[in-house]
Amino acid sequence: GVGQQRSPGIDRNGSPYNPMSGISMGLGIEAWSNQKYSLDAYGHTLWAASGGYGAYAEGLFSAAFMKNSETFKYGVDLTTGIAGGGGIEVGSGLMIAPGLQVESKIGSLSALKLNLRRKYFPGGTYQPVYIGVELIQSLPVHLW
Repeated sequence: GVGQQRSPGIDRNGSPYNPMSGISMGLGIEAWSNQKYSLDAYGHTLWAASGGYGAYAEGLFSAAFMKNSETFKYGVDLTTGIAGGGGIEVGSGLMIAPGLQVESKIGSLSALKLNLRRKYFPGGTYQPVYIGVELIQSLPVHLW
């Protein structure tokens, strides 16, 4: 996936934060579902691709509670993780990020997902809003 983060505040170099574009990748499972709702769990990463923060990275874990329909899902997610590098002031590096998701099927095993999150780093000046788009490719595997 790809995304962009924008934050007010000052980085460790004393400069205002630049908008940062990032590249993301992850792996997830639909942990529970019925006809109307599902609970998705996944681990993912984000690496800085622009903005002058080349060494910045995030390791993330998310859970999303989604409302299902025939062609799309929408709902809320809660993400937590650790981050650091690139001169960005993230305090201890711990993060929590509530957000919203919309996922639309584009094929029998494919979907596009739009994420909107507000990331909070306690003790840090970096508090970005993140918007991202991901290509979801499902594998036809049933664990139970």
